[in-house]
Amino acid sequence: MVTVRDYIGNFVPDKTRAQFRTWLRKIVQSRIADQYRKKKRNPLEQVQREASSDDTVTSTTNRIPDLNEVELDRLIDGKLEQAILTEARRLARDHVRMEDYQAYDLFQIQDLGAREVGISLGISPVTVRVRALRVRRVIESQVRRLVNLLEQPNRRDLR
Repeated sequence: MVTVRDYIGNFVPDKTRAQFRTWLRKIVQSRIADQYRKKKRNPLEQVQREASSDDTVTSTTNRIPDLNEVELDRLIDGKLEQAILTEARRLARDHVRMEDYQAYDLFQIQDLGAREVGISLGISPVTVRVRALRVRRVIESQVRRLVNLLEQPNRRDLR
């Protein structure tokens, strides 16, 4: 509601663009997404909360998972997915405008709010989201391309 209060003055009724309820729904969806993004920001927070709620103190060495118990495939898949995403972001940076990538980096990667990013870049929060979406689409396209390259049957076997 605070966001609506802050931006209601900027809303201009225009039947060719959108209705008020569409504008309002988009603000609500964005705020909800921001909250989920903030909760997922630091996965170690959950571990720290669980550790602090225990009555007993566990040494650091006891909290390190035994690799025999960890599903090695899942661990490798996670590293591969992260490597693919990193490479896709690097490739996307060469295919989008720097202003768009800067908004994406601050909003998606550094997890700042659209309003904060907008103030820092001198653009509206809506423009921040639009620019981030443009970059996300390019990154998704690069991810698909990289995955297709990895899945080609005639690629070299690394064994």
